[in-house]
Amino acid sequence: MSFLDVIPDVICIEILCKWIETTFVVHFDTSLTSHEIRQNFLGLISSSVAEFEHVDLTHKNAKEIETWSKKRKIKFQSISLDLDGEFRTSVNLLNFSKDNLTTFECKHIADKAISDKKLALFINKCYSLKSLTFDNIQSFTDSFLALIRHRLKRLHSLSFERSCCFYGPIPITDKGITRLANNTGKLETLHLELNWRTEYSDTILNQLLCANPKLKSMTLKACKLKDSFLATIVESCHCLKFLTLCACQYDFTMPALANLINNTTQLSLIEMYDDKNEPEILFKYIKAENHFAISNMLGENVDIPSFFRHLTVAVKSINLHNLFDDDVSIYCKDIAVSCPQLESFELDSGIDLEDIQGIKYLFKNCQKLRHLGILWIDELDIDTELLQLFDGSTSHNIENLKLEYIDVKIETIQEIVQKCDKLELLIVECHRLNADDLMEFVASINEKENRNIVVRRNCFYESDSAYDSD
Repeated sequence: MSFLDVIPDVICIEILCKWIETTFVVHFDTSLTSHEIRQNFLGLISSSVAEFEHVDLTHKNAKEIETWSKKRKIKFQSISLDLDGEFRTSVNLLNFSKDNLTTFECKHIADKAISDKKLALFINKCYSLKSLTFDNIQSFTDSFLALIRHRLKRLHSLSFERSCCFYGPIPITDKGITRLANNTGKLETLHLELNWRTEYSDTILNQLLCANPKLKSMTLKACKLKDSFLATIVESCHCLKFLTLCACQYDFTMPALANLINNTTQLSLIEMYDDKNEPEILFKYIKAENHFAISNMLGENVDIPSFFRHLTVAVKSINLHNLFDDDVSIYCKDIAVSCPQLESFELDSGIDLEDIQGIKYLFKNCQKLRHLGILWIDELDIDTELLQLFDGSTSHNIENLKLEYIDVKIETIQEIVQKCDKLELLIVECHRLNADDLMEFVASINEKENRNIVVRRNCFYESDSAYDSD
């Protein structure tokens, strides 16, 4: 009988590796709660040295697992310590084997629960450590970075994030970031949240980027970013693939952002968010789709036409939102000139009849357009303008059409569907439309003309239920 035969089915244990002489590797899930079953399981190991791939330590189980690991000489490749904000703990990290530890996560450690010196001493003894994560702990300070500076040199991944709601502003300063720059060099992943109340020097982040040219993924929060920051990425971070920015002060210009995209061959995803609890996307770039989503709330330097004029990549997809105070008509005309390869265009703003003229120009000049989305037209009598919009030859190429928060008649939608003879998907949200009439019309078109139009709808005047028609 193998030792696995005595483990009840209800216990969540996943065996990841196989026997190798007297050592085996097990992924140990700490949902294992029974003290007796744990003892029986570890007793089966006998005098062998066991190596576990991962263990989650909490304030409830940490001391017990510490005792087992010390007694049985158990080694861990990865440890996650989460004290859930408890102010007291009796766990001594030094009792855990540090020989093979490559990943250490430290979460929700309240002030004085574990002293900075003890935590640093443990980290410094983990000679194989490659990945270090701090999530909502008090210790990430300039002085703490000084204590672990030698271990920083070997790290491939460093992550620090903190919620100011629970732990207050982050105490790291220019001195701490300089220490990071001076003592790292192999980082491939960097997740760093700074203090939005602290005035950091303009070049401090640039030094950190220059010191780590192998960066592949970078997330920065609460930073002040200027043109020089984007230029440093172009010059130094040739391996960067993923860039995420959140709750930052975006002081760079749009030509500088375009230059970043034009001159970074590996960069496949850029995301920028605001600082809300449910972050709203301010900017997004997906290289695989040549897709761009831009909000005018990105910052004071936002000049959307200038951005697209400076791009050298063939833009295929654009989503513009929150342009309520801008001349949408000018935006659309400039995009039509700068992005002739455009295949998808979606406009989510409060536009008026004058802005429709710009959309007409874009619709006429972007002959490859396949997807068109128009949301929030602040006019009651829009039917005539919409019909004129679909008079051109480009309407024959439209496969996906989205019309939301637009007050139009059922006859207008019917005529648009007939003009778009390649239409496959129609997304509609208009209160004046009768649900049954629209679905009956689409079903009739599908049958008579052998088409396969799918209608998705969110809100109709006479029906709240949603369904597809094909």
